[in-house]
Amino acid sequence: MNLLVRSGRGLWALAILAAAIVPVFLHVATLHRMHWSGSLGAHFWQEAVRPWGARIWALSGVLALAGFASSAAAPGLPDWMHRVRAGALAGGLGVATWLIASLPGLVWLARLGIEGIPFTFAIAALALLAAALIAGVVGAWLEGPAAAAAGAVAGLGTLSLCWTALI
Repeated sequence: MNLLVRSGRGLWALAILAAAIVPVFLHVATLHRMHWSGSLGAHFWQEAVRPWGARIWALSGVLALAGFASSAAAPGLPDWMHRVRAGALAGGLGVATWLIASLPGLVWLARLGIEGIPFTFAIAALALLAAALIAGVVGAWLEGPAAAAAGAVAGLGTLSLCWTALI
């Protein structure tokens, strides 16, 4: 139970950030669509909002989850298997919180009639998963910035590999 309490600290901040990313991006995109696309047509939603919404959602999530998972892992456990489990639990809790808190915004985005939203955001979620799990597991051995940097590098690396797939 102590592990769950330690890993659960800070989930509220992740939930608030995750819930705000997509609606704020949609609001900004709607206000600035003439500057971004030069037209008011439906192509703007498919060619600009869908890929960049997923990229911004994933990039924000990677950075937030790497910091959260690295700080939530328990580096003081004696056995290496307990450390790995504690780190994976911290990363898993972070990813689950991010995805659940993002659902209302993602459903709203999907109801706009933009094709490919579930597939695009599923690919973007791979980067979130990589960042959270690697930061959590590395955070079980290292403390602070080193673990967060490892998670951020892993998540950003995964995001860069699937960057063009988000089109």
